[in-house]
Amino acid sequence: MSLTGSTWPRVTAFIVALSAASATAATPAGAPPLHAAVRAAHALGTHPGGLYTKSQIDFVMAQVHSGQQPWAAANDQLMAAANRLRSWQPHTIALYVTPGFYKGAAAFFAATNGITHDADAAYVNAVAYRLTGDGSYADCTVRILRAWAHDNTGVATTDDSQLSMAELGTGFIESAELLTGYAGWSEADRTSFRNWIRTVYLKQSADPIKDRTNNWGEWGTFGAVTADYYLDDAAGFADETARLQRHIDQALSPDGHMPDEVSRGESGLWYTYFALAPMTAAARVIENGGGPNLFQWSSPSGKRIKVALDVLLAGAQDPHNWPPGVTPKGPNPTKDWWPYDLFEAMSDEYGNKQYDAYAAQRRPIMNTGHHHAWTFPTLLKAPPNAM
Repeated sequence: MSLTGSTWPRVTAFIVALSAASATAATPAGAPPLHAAVRAAHALGTHPGGLYTKSQIDFVMAQVHSGQQPWAAANDQLMAAANRLRSWQPHTIALYVTPGFYKGAAAFFAATNGITHDADAAYVNAVAYRLTGDGSYADCTVRILRAWAHDNTGVATTDDSQLSMAELGTGFIESAELLTGYAGWSEADRTSFRNWIRTVYLKQSADPIKDRTNNWGEWGTFGAVTADYYLDDAAGFADETARLQRHIDQALSPDGHMPDEVSRGESGLWYTYFALAPMTAAARVIENGGGPNLFQWSSPSGKRIKVALDVLLAGAQDPHNWPPGVTPKGPNPTKDWWPYDLFEAMSDEYGNKQYDAYAAQRRPIMNTGHHHAWTFPTLLKAPPNAM
């Protein structure tokens, strides 16, 4: 039986209480704003870094080399894809234009398939290079990044164009992080790619949407902070830290659901996942970059990421746990990677056994083909403080 208006508050009260065990109090009264402290004292980390630090990658390599599970199985999954995609040729476009998905799915996928597959191939091969040291994988990534930096000069402002570039272009930037130190990527090509990030990705895609209040804003913020970390832009990194704090405070309700996403009706569960994936990925980049730990942060109005994750998990496990009056479409447990990828990543962040058990149903998880928040959550599982 679905929850009634009178029973829903009791369910959410339980979720809030469960989340409180792993959350800290809000910023003390009288303390300077967190973003001011970040702006004053923040120092960007080393490269590779951002979503995954070098220490976390080294931890993963040790698990793979010693045959530990689930890393060994996930590594087999990655290498099968990398060997299949190592000769991939890019499919660039000068002006990236994406029609609205709800105006016609066929036209949407026709427009996005090229960059989707390019970003997948670049990221898969970059991870393979980082874990093996085999330059042939890196060469594939270089080929793709060089082509997009040279050929792509614009992103349209119509329909889903900016959102699509924001969510897919992060895959290019994450790939570039992983090529740190690779001699086969010339300085001229690196400079060209950094220029593409500034003039195309940030200026025409991530920046224009990052203040939106729904999932668009989360993707814009994740894209921007990922780019800022790669570019060693400390001021930009501090600005995105403050922006993510505002998003947490504004996008979440006190009971943990996301009103802008829940309003999508039967698709509300998926859209909540689609907003929390970049929100949590941005929080990880900030944490790894020496900024505040927003996973444990409570906003001025008491909003916490952990509460929202618990609401999503409850709905994914049983749609009757979703807000009353809505029966959402949940994930297909034999086909879909969402939201298993998110909870795989968050199981280590929070040390949460419920998240771990849920994700374990679909391991090893590698979520390519749509966006690049938690693409390799099983393979790149590592403690937040891995040394």
